[in-house]
Amino acid sequence: DCVDLSGLTDDPETGRADKDLVEARAAAKRIRELLDSGLPIGDRPVRPEDIVILLRSPGPVMRHYAAALDELSIPWTAEGGRDFFGSTEISVAIALLLQVLDNPRQDVPLLAVLRSPLFHFTPDRLAYLRAGCEGTVYDCLATGAERGEADCASFLSLLGELRELAAEESSHRLIWELYGRLDVPAVFAAMPEGQQRRANLMALYDEAARFESAGHRGLMAFLLHLSRMAENGVPVPVSSDQGGGVRILSVHKSKGLEFPVVFLCGLERRFNEGDSHETILFHPDLGLGPKRTDRARMLRYTTIARDAVALKLRQQLRAEEMRLLYVAMTRAEHKLFLFAAVNGRMGSLASAAAQAQCPPSPRQMAEANSMAAWVLAPALCRSDSGALWENIDAPRPLPPPDGGRPWDIRMLSGQDFERPQLAAAGDGAEDTGPSRLPENLIDILQWKYPHGVSADMPSKLTATQLKGREKDREAAEEAAEYRPAPQPPSLRRPVFERQRPLTAAQRGTALHMVMQYLDYAKTDTAEQVRDEIARLVSGQFITPQQGEAVDPDDILTFFRSDLGRRLKSAVRVEREFKFSLLAPAADYWPGAEAGEQVLLQGVVDCWFTEADGAVTVVDFKTDRVTENTVQVRAEEYRPQLEAYSRALSEAAGVTVAHRYLWFFALGREAEV
Repeated sequence: DCVDLSGLTDDPETGRADKDLVEARAAAKRIRELLDSGLPIGDRPVRPEDIVILLRSPGPVMRHYAAALDELSIPWTAEGGRDFFGSTEISVAIALLLQVLDNPRQDVPLLAVLRSPLFHFTPDRLAYLRAGCEGTVYDCLATGAERGEADCASFLSLLGELRELAAEESSHRLIWELYGRLDVPAVFAAMPEGQQRRANLMALYDEAARFESAGHRGLMAFLLHLSRMAENGVPVPVSSDQGGGVRILSVHKSKGLEFPVVFLCGLERRFNEGDSHETILFHPDLGLGPKRTDRARMLRYTTIARDAVALKLRQQLRAEEMRLLYVAMTRAEHKLFLFAAVNGRMGSLASAAAQAQCPPSPRQMAEANSMAAWVLAPALCRSDSGALWENIDAPRPLPPPDGGRPWDIRMLSGQDFERPQLAAAGDGAEDTGPSRLPENLIDILQWKYPHGVSADMPSKLTATQLKGREKDREAAEEAAEYRPAPQPPSLRRPVFERQRPLTAAQRGTALHMVMQYLDYAKTDTAEQVRDEIARLVSGQFITPQQGEAVDPDDILTFFRSDLGRRLKSAVRVEREFKFSLLAPAADYWPGAEAGEQVLLQGVVDCWFTEADGAVTVVDFKTDRVTENTVQVRAEEYRPQLEAYSRALSEAAGVTVAHRYLWFFALGREAEV
């Protein structure tokens, strides 16, 4: 019978690579506990070869599981073996065989060879040689040989013989000669995991023989062949005589096999939906699903056909992932362990708890983006899932009447697996008495980074941010502290079935767009303004809903004012003037260091030059103001208009004489 155990790694604030290593260490620790406890498998205790770790894609995370098992001295095997090209013995062999023999004046490969177990050059010895000459490391060895130093002379003599041999012999014969002269397999076999290291060296020799049996020749050609294999991730077949251990397999490779104990890890990895994000999608039954390109407005947006194909592709992807999950969970004969890393208890786990129901809804299963979501959905509904509900403020669903065999559900702290556990205090350590605190401890604890302002300062500011920047920052900080609990999804009526009214911000945007494209010469009467708005709607400058939201009387009031008449009679008018310039950061960020600059960007609604050469800036505002508050509001916009003046002075070479805010709500201007 299979007893399910879901191990959930709580990993609050670590990156993807850290989460993989944390989960690998948690699984390795559980394997060590099983081996130490002597879990019975039939009439004998469990052995490492009875255990398999199943992963969706082992390649990217193989090194983490290998390192975690090695830390606890658990033997393991995997298809493709360990990191062949990253092993010490292969790195040294390639550096000596392929790089140093080809060009001994390469310092890094030559130092790697000299520092290897094949030779006896210590760091102090190399430093002595380096200090006694100028030039490359090879020149230092030559200088040492001239002084009669035996180690340098012996190495250069051997190197010269091997270089002469490399010009005559094939690659695999050269490797064998190298192994024989330096006893390379014997040296590395005496090191930890020596059996595996010797097998790697023999695999390098076999690969050279296979390469030359295909008709290839030359040391450089073999070097290029190995480089391509390393870059493309092509494994080198390694035949090892060491005993079996914990197997690491992909879910695909486990089909048709059964194992006494199965660890299914990495369930939290998101499904790869990259195929459904392409510009053009294909499906054998539904056909082609392209995006539509509007060349006139340089826009690209999706189509119903593309949405249908994308939906079908996502459905097929989830069906395949669900089949893989079924395959993986049915490989176990005695015990099944499920591991999933959740990003903090109040993160994805809280989101899953908010939607928990028994049985899970089909919509919840269809919207899942990882296998962990499918495993968590039934786990949260079980009566033995108390560990998952700690500190989660959400209603807990009633468990099913017949839950089957009990599950062992645990919540593990990722911080316990971030690094190898340190030895307990006093284990093999001398008691040196109480340590003395530094005299400047208070200064150390109160130290502050001297360039903290520069670290917090943004590299770019927009002109609109200059208005009420401190208030906006305080509001953002307050908002960051409040994180409402996730709510279950609700079925809403599609937007295209109902016409929602425009918000105040959307109405303001519509009015600004009308002022941007309006023909000022046709604004003498309300009828002319209405015709202009209708022209903008028919020309698709604005939508019909935006056109209805703009009041022609507001625009007519502006053009009948003194400011509007001056604008219509101006000799030069610029609208939506975009600018980007570098400005001293101290002007906009108090405490900024001298020399610091910030990129200032913005858009001037309108500026015009009158007959006398005076330049006037006009900024249109749709704020709700009264006669009592208009001046206060205008002062809040002063930094923004001052930025406009600086931009026009530096970018357009003009000096601004007047700056006006036009408030449509009052139908009047305010000069700042």
